[in-house]
Amino acid sequence: MSLTSLIRSSDSETKRFFDKHFPNVTEAVKLINQDLAAKKLHDCLPKKSPGHVYGWVGTAFDYRARYYLKITPYKQLMAYSGGKIFENNQTFGKNLDAWLRRTQKPKKKLTAVQERNICLLTLLLAKLEVLGRAYMVESPVEVLGEVHYPIVKEAIAQPTIAKTLKILAGKYDPNVVKDLAALSRIFRKNLVAWNVRASVLNPLFAGSADVGGADADLILGSVLVEIKCKKRAIGRNDIFQLIGYKLLDYRNWYGIDCLGIYFGRYGILEYWPIQKMFKGLGCSISSISKLREKFRRAIEKDMRFINGYL
Repeated sequence: MSLTSLIRSSDSETKRFFDKHFPNVTEAVKLINQDLAAKKLHDCLPKKSPGHVYGWVGTAFDYRARYYLKITPYKQLMAYSGGKIFENNQTFGKNLDAWLRRTQKPKKKLTAVQERNICLLTLLLAKLEVLGRAYMVESPVEVLGEVHYPIVKEAIAQPTIAKTLKILAGKYDPNVVKDLAALSRIFRKNLVAWNVRASVLNPLFAGSADVGGADADLILGSVLVEIKCKKRAIGRNDIFQLIGYKLLDYRNWYGIDCLGIYFGRYGILEYWPIQKMFKGLGCSISSISKLREKFRRAIEKDMRFINGYL
């Protein structure tokens, strides 16, 4: 059971904790969405593209954005878990890591061809991640669909990244690749402007194991950032997720003092100092440690119930 699942569950202690201690979140989300509505939306996808396409680009963008900061080895990615069902997974991973190290230096602007290629690869990783999160409850074909499963299987089976790219370029919709590349260019421009000196990718927290291994997207300086590439508005649970990650950092290992969301389709990073944010959300407990203790008790009750049921 993940943190996200606990937050979404209407009858969980974790959900009740957030509803009780952050009563003003609905109004806060409304204000954030009103502000976003006045901003320029970046969307290169054809009109009436289905939601799953936006989700695919969003997951791929998570990978693309992080590669501007650091090349995380393939074996450390959720995509690697998804790729284990394919015989060539290890070779593909080695080739991918080598290609990325040669191509993407920190914050480097790539050529148009290089950018297209890295976008193709992150779109592939996004599909592999879907497999990794499916826990094989369904068959791989059912998880990815009859169109995408053969593409992934063929692409990962290639002996070189060049041949993988040739397969992907011939199969993936150019509009999807163009959309991802546009979001990538905007993020890089922002990243250079932010002048961030320290970053942590996919941070795990002292309490992550308590909720099944929760990891956030990234930490930039002292700002915990979740990446959202939604075309639609954000909701209450997006804010609760951010707060949950902060509270899972039991030992304050990362020194997080701000929580933020990078809105990929708007090219905007919104972030808020924690104490000011919590007060604005109506939290009456000023001590983070006391609030964290209540949070821990809530998730412990949920996990005891879940483990007992299982």
